Amino acid sequence: RPKKASDVIIEKESYLNKDTAIIIQGNLDGLKNFVKETIEIYLKLFQSSTIILSTWDTDINEKFLNDYKDKINNIINKKPKNIFHSTDLQTISTQAAVKLAKGLDLKFCLKSRTDCRIYKKNTVTYLKNLLNLFPINSNYENLKSRIISCSVDTRKYRVYGFSDIMLFGSTENIGKYFSNESFEEGIKKHNFGDYPSTINETAVVHEIFLCARFLKDSNITINWTLEDWWNKCRDIFCVV
Repeated sequence: RPKKASDVIIEKESYLNKDTAIIIQGNLDGLKNFVKETIEIYLKLFQSSTIILSTWDTDINEKFLNDYKDKINNIINKKPKNIFHSTDLQTISTQAAVKLAKGLDLKFCLKSRTDCRIYKKNTVTYLKNLLNLFPINSNYENLKSRIISCSVDTRKYRVYGFSDIMLFGSTENIGKYFSNESFEEGIKKHNFGDYPSTINETAVVHEIFLCARFLKDSNITINWTLEDWWNKCRDIFCVV
């Protein structure tokens, strides 16, 4: 895979996805050069989409902002000094990006991390087509459409182990997935136990917490079994 944007050759095909935000969220510490190349690659691959970088005030500098101020949307979040759980950092930065996407009236969000990169130029169109090909189960029509994730870190035998590395869906659903509440508030609200907690031998942390919270916030019953997890994958989610 090419390391630099200058080595990425784009064929003449183009895809119109003006209704989509490409979100890059997370820290830049030690990743600035990687993220710069990612942005340059995305400006080639996803020309019609809105690129949003959501990072921390402790990681960014004026030169970086000046280099990309007219090319992408930069969100500089104030990094909290004291957090209960690291999941909160992902929630804060993603929620800020989704809020901007909503303000820009963008219909879809593709959320990724600063330490990851996508190379396939038809990615957004491909993911949209999957939403059309696999409509959500009629029992969950209030969600309107599925949420898609990648097979990287999505686990078949880890209950509600839906990877949070890459998520695609409607802006509304991605916003709900990264609800604007803290990890501590979430485990109390949904009676997930006292941290560090396990339910039916599953640790309620990280992507498991996010997935379970999303389902509960959507008024969907969960019972912390593999059978229920597989049913949710079949009916609500999609893994690529």
